[in-house]
Amino acid sequence: MKKSARLTLVALLAGPLSLPAYGKSRQCRLNYFAFDTAHQSCLVRTSEVRSIRKILQKISEAKCSKCREAFPNEKKYSGLIERPYLALRIERNDFGGNTVSVIFKDDPRIFRLWLYPIELEEYQIRAMLPEQLSEQATMQMLKYAKEQKYEKYWL
Repeated sequence: MKKSARLTLVALLAGPLSLPAYGKSRQCRLNYFAFDTAHQSCLVRTSEVRSIRKILQKISEAKCSKCREAFPNEKKYSGLIERPYLALRIERNDFGGNTVSVIFKDDPRIFRLWLYPIELEEYQIRAMLPEQLSEQATMQMLKYAKEQKYEKYWL
């Protein structure tokens, strides 16, 4: 897909949302789906995105049939917990913390993970829900995520 078409896809997904910069590099933007290496490089450096692997690892290690779920529907998504993920965007959550949109390897859905801070640069997942995007937008993002240039951003 040509660069102009990618920008159109980003504009359609972002809608009327503002695009404030996030982080020191100002390459990473809130409320912004983008497939460019500067944006991906910024996302992968945020404490929120880095913490997802640690959180999922703890959940994986604490498997217990009698334990309460770490977040609602955790058991429903337990097959995804150990898979690599690619962050697509980060946005502030109205109830505190941030929401990070991710793709899990070999899964045809995009998920929103609500990360709530519990310590300095330490978070817990409060919710994990599928993104409500059009099938066309989802398929296009899944296609981009498979491109070789994004392989190093999978965590």
